[in-house]
Amino acid sequence: MKLHRSGPHGVVCPIFCASVSVSVAQFPISMHCRRPAPSNRQSARSIHFLTILSSLAFLVVHITLVVMIGFAHNMNHIVLGTNDEGRVGIWLGFVGIGVVAVCWTAVH
Repeated sequence: MKLHRSGPHGVVCPIFCASVSVSVAQFPISMHCRRPAPSNRQSARSIHFLTILSSLAFLVVHITLVVMIGFAHNMNHIVLGTNDEGRVGIWLGFVGIGVVAVCWTAVH
């Protein structure tokens, strides 16, 4: 299923902009709640939870749209900067994700 691309950034831009604006709006509140006062601990946890939840929602929507619009095309565009439909970008993207996962596991 292909989605119609409207404008230079396609369908992803409004969702990305909304998610970033929510995260940016919560950042000063999160920094404000980092005071050592014990009464702010629950509010800091709540704000962090909402920030993580909005980040995860953005990630799920973003990956879903990348797959729906055209996974091979988007991966080639992201990884290689080309507009072809080959599978090289997919494989290199998965290798890159694997390298990051192995390095993270080695560090932890």
